[in-house]
Amino acid sequence: MESFFSPKRTWAQGPYLHFVAKLDDPEYVEYTRAHHELLAEYGDQVGTVPAEWLHWTVLGIHHSLTRDQVERAVEGARHKLAMDSTRAGVQMGPVWPGPSAVTVAMYPETALARVSTQVREAVSSVDGITLRPNPDRPWPHSTLAYYRTGDVHNADFNRRLRSIRPDRVEISVSSVHAPSTCTRTSTSGTTGGTTSRSSPWVAPQS
Repeated sequence: MESFFSPKRTWAQGPYLHFVAKLDDPEYVEYTRAHHELLAEYGDQVGTVPAEWLHWTVLGIHHSLTRDQVERAVEGARHKLAMDSTRAGVQMGPVWPGPSAVTVAMYPETALARVSTQVREAVSSVDGITLRPNPDRPWPHSTLAYYRTGDVHNADFNRRLRSIRPDRVEISVSSVHAPSTCTRTSTSGTTGGTTSRSSPWVAPQS
């Protein structure tokens, strides 16, 4: 996957293990494309996420892991989520112009937060893994584009982005994927390599 971050925001020791749900539903892809004409005007100032990389980050781990930790985290999440197998309905929209990215809201928040909590509980049980604090209120979202310079996010851009307003779309999500690349080999036993797993899950319907 291409790095959309500016040098100041790149993970120093990454990439790191993240659990994601791919959002490649054709209706959502069309929803995002409604904004591409505006984003294209900003050229290299904006990194627009292509359709095949649209996703929701269920949980991120922001430090290096050993291969054993990756395997245990993935298997733990798989076991935790495998108890449910129903596809979950998700509403995509509206679009939010933020200070560093354009994001798309996802609802229902509480149902999606439950999925993140299940993965968090599984990953937290692995020795040596430290997670960032859980937010007081969940913020499930999909990133439409990242700003590569600081002068994109202004009143004119925000106004034009909000004026697009395509109809919100309903999609379903049924699996969580765990693409990861461990860091290079070291004396602590961390190894290189890539893992990609997926697990079925269910979020309670609202």
